[in-house]
Amino acid sequence: MRTRLWIIVAGAACIIGLTVIYIISRSGSDVPDLSDASKDFPRRSSARPDFRTPEASGSGSSGAPAEEPDPGGGSRVESVVEIIGEAVIAIRNSAGDPTSTRDVLSRLRVNLTSLPEEIAAAAIVRFLDSGDDAPTGLPFIVGPEGVMASVPTLRTALLDLLPSLDPEVALENARSIIARRGSPDEYALALRNIAWNDLQGDLREELAASFDQMLSMETWRARPSDGFLEAFDIAVELADPARFEAIASVTREAIASENQPLSRAAFITLDRMTLRNPDLLADTLHREPDWMSFAPRQRASLVSRLDITRPGDSDAFLNYLNNPNLSDDELTYFGKLFPNGNYLTGHRLVTSEENSLTIEQRQRMDREILQKLETLAPRISPRRATTFEAIRERLGRLTSP
Repeated sequence: MRTRLWIIVAGAACIIGLTVIYIISRSGSDVPDLSDASKDFPRRSSARPDFRTPEASGSGSSGAPAEEPDPGGGSRVESVVEIIGEAVIAIRNSAGDPTSTRDVLSRLRVNLTSLPEEIAAAAIVRFLDSGDDAPTGLPFIVGPEGVMASVPTLRTALLDLLPSLDPEVALENARSIIARRGSPDEYALALRNIAWNDLQGDLREELAASFDQMLSMETWRARPSDGFLEAFDIAVELADPARFEAIASVTREAIASENQPLSRAAFITLDRMTLRNPDLLADTLHREPDWMSFAPRQRASLVSRLDITRPGDSDAFLNYLNNPNLSDDELTYFGKLFPNGNYLTGHRLVTSEENSLTIEQRQRMDREILQKLETLAPRISPRRATTFEAIRERLGRLTSP
């Protein structure tokens, strides 16, 4: 009787097991697109991508079961490295088709995040150390929370994933990439991975030094990649005087060399640094009244960010507006912008985007600024009266009932 009962139970278990295997094998087609990635990647997944996993197959083409991992997980890591190698081949065989490439990257991501994190992380680092890669033909696009929505190479895809698997391993790997200085896009993600580990501020100096090293790369500045330009967000994260001056210097160089992408990225960075730390601009204007005289309209745009209800900003406002070296074009432009309440939206590698004010908040601030302008009127040079009155008149219209 017991023997018969055991046979029935065993048979039922086999049927259930085969059913589960069938369901799992069928779910491999339901793979999220890379653009759906978020910072908290799924730690485990029942989906089975086309790439062979160590659980499902051997490392060769025979389909034999994977060998049992040794105590250090070495054989398991090697099997996962081979899976990544298969992705390299698949991307190269996609012949630049973005749909196929995205599918390969998505399936690889699902595969890696379904494994024990320490195994997947070790395999990624081993692959990165090999120097192998496959270009995807896709752009470098930052998605929500600093996670990549699109990547130009397989290596950048793996660098993007690594922090979610093992932040400490990602930090050490980032330091290796910083030391090698091989690729600006990889360097950008390495900076991000360091910043993500800087929870207590103890990595701030290292982050600043690594960013300065990136700026010193002349070839990267001359032909900046999208990753290089996105890495300027590190300066916004730091928002300190040294980086403020460094970005201003880059702006000067970019304007002189007519490097439009670099010039635009540098100016946006200065603008966002000013919003994050207004003292940077106010202190600079106190020291250098003719600061950024090489870019009058950009200077006017930055100065229009001053909040003159703050004492330091009101002094900087007066010093700027009374500067006899300002051109009529710059004054006219400044008069139309001040106070500047415009904000750029978008995803950043490390920082969050600026919160724009509501209409009510904007009107309340405009009224406060208008009242402050009344107290500053006696200190305005007669030659600047036209610009000053134009600002007051415009704010009066905007704040009238």
